[in-house]
Amino acid sequence: MGTDDHVRQYNAENSRYFSPHIRLHNPGGSGLAQGMLRVSSGLAQGWLKVGSRLAHGWLTVGSRLAHGWLRGMLRVSSGLAQGMLRVSSGSAQGWLKVGSRLAHGWLTVGSRLAHGWLTVGSGSINDHASINKELWHCHRVPAAQKSRSKNGKR
Repeated sequence: MGTDDHVRQYNAENSRYFSPHIRLHNPGGSGLAQGMLRVSSGLAQGWLKVGSRLAHGWLTVGSRLAHGWLRGMLRVSSGLAQGMLRVSSGSAQGWLKVGSRLAHGWLTVGSRLAHGWLTVGSGSINDHASINKELWHCHRVPAAQKSRSKNGKR
């Protein structure tokens, strides 16, 4: 639908900065507390369903980012949203570290499942993030927020 067209157009305009595109899609949830991350690229297909209520909530992951489906549930507490999600599915094992300022900031998901990490913006209902499918390193979208170094390595 229109959403896919928008994603394609945005991805084409910003393809110099990153490869596949991940977009926070909010189908009438409570502001930026709920949404859907749709992943579409050659190597990565799947979705990240996010449901968070600031003080407490949950994060459901179902994604083919690395190998097979990664499924898990993150229980969020501690003020806005911070926690750790452990995932093991077939040969894919690792963790997703979540530090979220859903009210005003970025939701950073650190993942060693795919040799890197990805950063998801959560400043508005329709935020954007990206992941480089070759290196599996994510680069922040060069918008409003100050862009960090291009290399996701810490």
